[in-house]
Amino acid sequence: GTMDHNYNFFDATKGRKDAYDDNKHGTHVSGTIAGAATEGHAATGVAPGAKLIGSKILTASGSGTLAGVMKGLEWMLAPTDSEGKNADPSKAPDIISNSWGTTNGKDESFRKLLQAFLAAGIEPVFAAGNSGPRGGSLGAPGSSPEVISVAATDKDDKVASFSSRGPSPIKDAKGSDRKPDISAPGHQIVSTVPGGGYASLSGTSMATPAVSGVIALLLSKHKDLTHDEIVQAINTTGKDIDTPGYDYNSGNGLIDAEAALKAADAIVAARPPKA
Repeated sequence: GTMDHNYNFFDATKGRKDAYDDNKHGTHVSGTIAGAATEGHAATGVAPGAKLIGSKILTASGSGTLAGVMKGLEWMLAPTDSEGKNADPSKAPDIISNSWGTTNGKDESFRKLLQAFLAAGIEPVFAAGNSGPRGGSLGAPGSSPEVISVAATDKDDKVASFSSRGPSPIKDAKGSDRKPDISAPGHQIVSTVPGGGYASLSGTSMATPAVSGVIALLLSKHKDLTHDEIVQAINTTGKDIDTPGYDYNSGNGLIDAEAALKAADAIVAARPPKA
């Protein structure tokens, strides 16, 4: 079909105007968010009706620079046309799904930008990292209080051995070091790859888009949900898979899309009436 890359794609690595994937990681995580069913293959996406835009911040080898990453993330606040002009904040996404990170959980370089996302009504969802099972192994920005930090589970719905653990070295305004927030399947996840095929990959990168997909479902039903309401709906309905209650391995447990949707319904119904 035809494509229009205006306001839909930004490349911080090569400056290309056309959407491409020279690594397959981006296509794989995108498929977990929105991959629809095709002839002979079931849907891979949690929210197949979701619309995606992309910002390429990493090279073919999966690495990037701080300046490039920042530039690519900032673009999401006000996407531009293919010429890099006519920035339009109204075309910003509702959710930014981030299957990348650093190994330094103390790095606060991203926090002002993350705060800008929240101020703009954009949900920042980040992978916790793949440095587990050591405690305190969260990477940034997944360690930041502003994000929804995602741990990974294995095929037995247990916390994957590679999934980074809390506590976070960065405490929130209330003094809490609780990260990750929630877990999702991240072991041997089948999703899309460039060229029209499918592949199985593992990592908190694979768990993160599942959570982003659930948030897309919540917002498709309740467009005006706030960040705090989204966090409440997800965190209060997770299924315990580790220590009862919150723990630094799985966060608030394994995400439950149906229960989160019901919780969002209840949250909206309990709002005080408007004048």
